[in-house]
Amino acid sequence: MDSLLGESHVPPGELTKAPNNGPAYVGKFLLHSSRIAGPGIPLAHSPVDQRATEFSFGSHHRGFINFAFVDGHVQSVNTQLSSRLAGHLANRHDGQTIGEF
Repeated sequence: MDSLLGESHVPPGELTKAPNNGPAYVGKFLLHSSRIAGPGIPLAHSPVDQRATEFSFGSHHRGFINFAFVDGHVQSVNTQLSSRLAGHLANRHDGQTIGEF
């Protein structure tokens, strides 16, 4: 089960402001529509999480991030999910089978 898309970490005060956030259809800034997952890129625990990077997934919900998966289901994922497991969920070519998480 691979993730297709998820909510973006956007620091407070940066909603709708380039380059951290904005409409994906503009295509001018990579950060408007791109986030990555894997070792070294933690999921943001909150909008003010200092560990998160501009490429982290995150949300303004406390403790979870919503993701849509390639099989069509939507799931809230706990922000405590390891960056290693998040990387496996984001990489359909790694050959890893992910069970319940």
